[in-house]
Amino acid sequence: MVRYSFQQHVPPDYERSYPVPLYQEARHRALTAAAWTSFFLVRADLKKIFAEVHFLISGDQALSRPAAPFGAISFDGTLPLAELQRFIQAMDRALQDLACRTITLVHPPAPYQQHADVILALLQDAGYRQTATELAALIPVTEAPFDSRLHAWESRKLRQAKQAALRCGRISIDQGAQVYRFLQRCREERSQKLSMTEEQILELIRCCPDAIRLYTAEQENSLAAAVLAVHDHPDILYTFYYGHAAALDEISPVVRLMEHVYADCAASGISLLNLGTSTVNGATYLPLLQFKLHLGAIPARKVTVTKTIGT
Repeated sequence: MVRYSFQQHVPPDYERSYPVPLYQEARHRALTAAAWTSFFLVRADLKKIFAEVHFLISGDQALSRPAAPFGAISFDGTLPLAELQRFIQAMDRALQDLACRTITLVHPPAPYQQHADVILALLQDAGYRQTATELAALIPVTEAPFDSRLHAWESRKLRQAKQAALRCGRISIDQGAQVYRFLQRCREERSQKLSMTEEQILELIRCCPDAIRLYTAEQENSLAAAVLAVHDHPDILYTFYYGHAAALDEISPVVRLMEHVYADCAASGISLLNLGTSTVNGATYLPLLQFKLHLGAIPARKVTVTKTIGT
């Protein structure tokens, strides 16, 4: 009889056969100075992990990956659904034993998670309720050129940017501070802020250098646009921060730079370019979402589910 074991720790030689987002990795979790509570479903005979989830517990609240864009249950697609259901039940019991009254899981957009609808259905059966929904926007990276998916308005902007002779390229991650400060100025010009400090971004680069990609567009030796991207899933590049100088709004150089990022993804075998969500103060910011859709992105739900134990 096949036996799966629910446990909080796994030996270092246990392997996974499912893709793990960067935020699930121990090195990224180590960026948060707090004790993580992790749960795994394993088979000792195979030395293999079949499911996992990671929480930070504060008081009676358990939240999956609060210092990251998302955190949810990752699992092997070959795992029998009855075992996945038992994993959820065991997770709930363990968190209840730790005096947690509220459990929150922040799910990624569907392309990040195997059988996303299955896990959401099982969580609903276990008493979890949807408490928030955001829309992410992802561009499929195909053999078709970037401009084949563009709305007419963005095509015009792309032509203008090319006429402006912008020089686009991927640069060394050693220039992370320079890119961060440029993007910070771009946000300040629009009375906005970046969600992370320069120190936090530089620590992310030091911790996960292979996952960070920096792109810039220059005009006459000055930065016109920049993208700080995170290769946070084997098949996906997430453009975490991007922007262009307000003085260049007329030509919108970030569109030209996104064309270069798209080409780099194609050359790297990356199949999706994630432009992120478009939420401001808890509501969808329509102009930003419209811009992403004009770039050829397809919307995908990013769902948060919560369970209150004892109700």
